[in-house]
Amino acid sequence: MEDCRPLLDKYADFFPGSFLDGDKENLLCRYFSILLTTALPRGFIGKETLEGIFAKHILDSVSILNAEPIAKILLDARSPVDIGTGAGLPGIPLTILTGKAITLLDSSANKIRFLEETVNTLNLESIPARNIFLGDKNRADKTSYDVILFRAFRKPAVSLELALHVADADAKVLYWHTNNLEKNADQFSRFLEIISGMGYYDVRYFPLPFPEKYGKRGVYLFEYHKKENSGYPRSVKKIENDIFYQNFY
Repeated sequence: MEDCRPLLDKYADFFPGSFLDGDKENLLCRYFSILLTTALPRGFIGKETLEGIFAKHILDSVSILNAEPIAKILLDARSPVDIGTGAGLPGIPLTILTGKAITLLDSSANKIRFLEETVNTLNLESIPARNIFLGDKNRADKTSYDVILFRAFRKPAVSLELALHVADADAKVLYWHTNNLEKNADQFSRFLEIISGMGYYDVRYFPLPFPEKYGKRGVYLFEYHKKENSGYPRSVKKIENDIFYQNFY
């Protein structure tokens, strides 16, 4: 097993230490080892240095717990979900640190099999892993969620519209992002207009402490209230062909 404790020590200033203890450190290191030995060779995470994989995946996943309002949202969640989870990021590290079982959703059956093996190995069987394509309106699983996580998924408007397939009537969406979406005022205004039509009524940005060598990181909080007869969500084809969606970050 790869011992990640030296990296935990190195990045202690960026890590949400109040959530960490010896047992959780051990679980995180076991999961980190699985990422290196299984997820990396299968192409579920990108090639990087050992330290880069830790920072860009483990640290990036749990960094939202440094923002107190965001940590509270996650801790108070009744049914949190990680959409497009891939190798279990950020869902598995956040579950380890908070004890909150975060459902893992992905459209890849291969990744779901990997996740089922991983949660079993880590004795985290309370975490459901589900193979779901969000655009399938005929899917059997109609579960909805009150807190939705997007990290390294699709562009913002695409993600927010796809989230409507599984969002509770009053849901919160957490969206990791490197760039400031407000940089182009005209585009951001148009973005707000579009997502307001979907039912999103409040947008806040929380910068996160992160090692400078790996760039800036932050998380956007989008609050949602279901709108009847809004026309959303549209078909996946319409979403993917939307020119504004393609060009906005």
